[in-house]
Amino acid sequence: MTEQEIDGIAQSFVDAVERCKKIGFNFIDIHGAHGYLIHSFYSPLSNNRTDEYGGSLKNRLRLPLRIARTEFGRKLGEAKDPDRPGYQVPFAERVKKDVPDVVVGSVGLITSPQQAEKILQDGQADVVFLARELLRHGDFPIYAAQELGVVVKPANQYERAWTRMMQPRST
Repeated sequence: MTEQEIDGIAQSFVDAVERCKKIGFNFIDIHGAHGYLIHSFYSPLSNNRTDEYGGSLKNRLRLPLRIARTEFGRKLGEAKDPDRPGYQVPFAERVKKDVPDVVVGSVGLITSPQQAEKILQDGQADVVFLARELLRHGDFPIYAAQELGVVVKPANQYERAWTRMMQPRST
């Protein structure tokens, strides 16, 4: 990919964000993980470039930060201790503080209903995104409702299985 093509990709992200805002999207997830394009730039495993977009971490982050700065206009900080629960919540909280009119979601080792609810109640994020927890624990939404005392009415087509689904899980 040439530097001119990279410029075009960065502009495409900016244009997409502007289109989403124009038509009324409440939030936008610029996905920079799991091997997609942005991730391939900052990962030393996939970025073998020898120009200003490769080599050092600073260079590998050049495109992702360029895209983020275009929207937010400032550095979001550096990740610290990515193995602790909710390790990405401070980033969401910072974005929410700096850009209060944007709906902000958070990810990063959110593994319990109480933890997710606290993030929302404390105003650290407007939305909690779950990924690995839903793979590990496919009935997490039902479990969360039980744990938080929320009554959930199943879709009519699922009612006959609902009794079994609402039984406590064995671990």
